[in-house]
Order: sequence, then C-alpha cells, then structure tokens
Amino acid sequence: MVRGFLILLALALVAGAAPKKKKSKGPEIVEEKDGKFVHLYLKDDPAAQGWMIEPDPDWLENEDQAARKPGLIVALHGAGGNPKNYLDPGTAQKRWSYYLAVAGHEKVKTPRGEGYQWDMSGAVYVAHLVRYLIAKREIDADRVLVWGHSAGGTMTLETLGHASELFAGGLTSAAPRTPDSRHAGCRVAVLLGNQDPNWAVAPTVRNHVEKLSKKRKGGACAFIEVDGLGHSMPDRSYLSLGFDWILLPQARGGIGKVPQSPNGGEGDYSHILIRHKGAEGATGVKRSKASAEKLLKKIKKEADKGRAWIPFEALCVSEDEESASGGGWVESEDLEGFGVTVPDLAEGAIAGPLAGKQGVHLIYRPPGKRE
Repeated sequence: MVRGFLILLALALVAGAAPKKKKSKGPEIVEEKDGKFVHLYLKDDPAAQGWMIEPDPDWLENEDQAARKPGLIVALHGAGGNPKNYLDPGTAQKRWSYYLAVAGHEKVKTPRGEGYQWDMSGAVYVAHLVRYLIAKREIDADRVLVWGHSAGGTMTLETLGHASELFAGGLTSAAPRTPDSRHAGCRVAVLLGNQDPNWAVAPTVRNHVEKLSKKRKGGACAFIEVDGLGHSMPDRSYLSLGFDWILLPQARGGIGKVPQSPNGGEGDYSHILIRHKGAEGATGVKRSKASAEKLLKKIKKEADKGRAWIPFEALCVSEDEESASGGGWVESEDLEGFGVTVPDLAEGAIAGPLAGKQGVHLIYRPPGKRE
C-alpha cells in the first residue's frame, strides 16, 4: 500500500514538473502614426494591414458620455478599393467609436489609382487586428461592428463566419454573397439596390430573414431594399440605421424598402402610421381601424419586450411616406399636424395606438438626445 502511494506521488511530481503550454498571444502587430491615421499591420505579414481613426473626446457633449468606453467599427472595402476612402469620421463621432479600415492582401492598380484585392486570408487577419485593439484599447466589446461594400461585404460574412464572437454583428452593401447557416446566430443587416447586378441574391436573403424570424435564437437579419440603386454605396443614413439596429441584441429582423435618398431625418420622436378605411387620405385602403390598431398593438408588445425597435419597424411598415424611410423621425408639431395629441413620454417609452386624422400611430421617444 505504501509502495502504491509512493508511485502515485512520483507520478504527481513528474506531472507537476512538466512544462506548461503557453497560451498563444496571436501574431505581433505594429502601430505607426500615418498623418491623421494610425497604421496597423502584422509584423510577419505587413500586407495584412489597416488604418484607424481614434475617437476624439472633444466630440462628446457631456461627461457621462465621455465615461463610456468607445466602440469599434471595422470597414472592409470593395474590389480594387482604397481602405482610407472608407474611414468615416462622422460615423465614428456619432457612435463614439474607433474606426478601422482594413486593406485586402493584394495591392493592385485600378483606373481610380492604387487599390487592394481580398483573398480568404483576410477574415483571419481582420480578426487578429480586432482582438489586438480590444486588448490594447479601452473598447466596449459589445459595440464592435464589421461592415463591407461589394467584395468587402463578402469578406464581412467571411469574417463573421470565422470569428462571430468578436462582433455585435455585420452589415453588407451591394454584396454578391448572402448570410447562410454560419450566420444563424449573428445579427446581419443587408443593404442591396434593386438595380444592382447582385440583385439576384435577394430571394436568398429574404429566406434567411424568414428562417431566423421563426427560430428566434439570437440571430436576426434586416434586409433593406434600396429602390433604383445600382452597385453604389447606399446613403449613409441607411448605414447608420443598420448599425443602430445591430447594436440592439434582441430587436427582430425584417424586410423594408426605401428610396435612394431617405425621407425625413431628424426628430424628437419616431412614429409609425397605419392607415385605415375612412381616414383622411386613405383612398383605396380596405383595412379596418380595428385591424390597424391590432397591428400596432402587436408591434408595441414586441417593442416593450425589447424584441422590436420602432425606427426599423417604421422603415418596414409605416405608411407615412414623409418619414418612414428615415426611421419615422418627426417633431411634436408634425404629430400635431396628423391630429395626434402628443403624450408626455419618458425616454425609451412608447405610446399607442393613438388615433389621428390619417390613421393610427405608435409614438416612441428614444433615450438621450437625437444626433
């Protein structure tokens, strides 16, 4: 028995003496100042690189906002694109974020000048750069977004498939690829013009939206069709709406159609108007008032549970053509013009359905000040 004990003790000592495996820290990344940008690249692979804007504390209006950790927006250019052209100080400012534009691995000459092309290794080093920044900067890991245009949209989906745990979600515009089974747990916003050569993928996107809406297991897809848009960058307001939707982890997806330039814009409230038979200007509408109210009650129930976001719902279903595509934003005098008595709403609260001259309304007052 003693002998057995000694054998076990010897084995334990040997095991304890065995060298412990060190955790991999990932590739070494170099930072250099490049004018108003920070240039980052992998030491062993300088072609795996990006340029970054750092947030400016002076952009913030009060100390409470300044105390928040900034987020991170990662932008991926299209084929032959220049990553520096994708750096957007306005969007970074609005969201209090670092903004990193990553370059494709291959440098190329284009009619527009020097550009870059992607290969599949891009997803790997995008993830390396993001991990590095989260570790080295005071970044809110719950507010990290990736988005890309055209081939950059394809790389956005590749990056999410490779390292979805790093991102709140991703946004694609004019991409030839669509979300698939790898993205079932991801939040993905898809912007696509119906005059884009890639419009043929639209049915696949719609199917993805519908599948996720039935499962409700964390993933969701927002599909925004841009009427008349070809293979061009969508209006920045639509990108912003997609970013904001992604950052609301429980908000459901859906399908909306918008013009090339959004109607409406700024406002203290977001509202949804549903018209009904007998309402002013509701020529040809067969829906009863009770049916209109039922629809809005259903949306409000979802919104009260955090599963719907009124500006995105407005884009999808509101029948106020003057505000819907901009997210339903209106001022109190606009609502009064609809014949609606504006209630005293706390921040984040929703009122309705409320009867007006042209139909019934939901009214939402967002938290904080509108940008």
